[in-house]
Amino acid sequence: MSAFFHILRFELLMLLKRKATIINLLAYFLLVVGVFPFGIGSDSTLISSVGQGIIWVSALLVSMHSLHLMFDEDYEDGMLDQYVCLPYAISAIAGAKMLAHWLSTGVMLALFSPVLCIIMNIEVSAIPRVMLSLFLATPLITIIGAMGVALTLGVKKAGVLVSMLVIPLNVPVLIFANGMLRDDALTTSAFGLLMLVLVMLPLSLISVSAALKMAASDR
Repeated sequence: MSAFFHILRFELLMLLKRKATIINLLAYFLLVVGVFPFGIGSDSTLISSVGQGIIWVSALLVSMHSLHLMFDEDYEDGMLDQYVCLPYAISAIAGAKMLAHWLSTGVMLALFSPVLCIIMNIEVSAIPRVMLSLFLATPLITIIGAMGVALTLGVKKAGVLVSMLVIPLNVPVLIFANGMLRDDALTTSAFGLLMLVLVMLPLSLISVSAALKMAASDR
């Protein structure tokens, strides 16, 4: 457990030193959401009706854009080889990196979402629900994304391949997240997201750990 917190602290400190990365992600989030109204017209009612879905699809795209930050750099500079040789479980390192990614992307996107809700003319009463859906569902984007990135380590131009692996697996996440935005499905959808996190997290830690060991051994 001490290894987990040590790696988590290190990852968060590195992120603080690279504030531009987080700022760029938020700017990208704003840009992706901001261009949609130009494509669907100036009808404020239409924009409001589809705004929540647009924010969620944009959050998925932005989160995927930063997935490579979890393991790629460690693979390139040889740090992954050192991690595999350490006496504690590689799953602790994987878990810490996944948590750091979620804190720097999912949490930040959720906190930034009220600004985008205002841009999309979404009712103020619906903003807390949008934020809650992002808080509950973005961990799954990180969990699923970690598996895709770990499995494609060392593959040249793996970005497209990761997208092909990750996007279909995130469809249930989008369905449950959309359900949280409706009064009649809020509780059920929130419970479904929590259950998915509880099921997917251990599976992800196992598969990511195995993939990281394979990637290190193939260098």
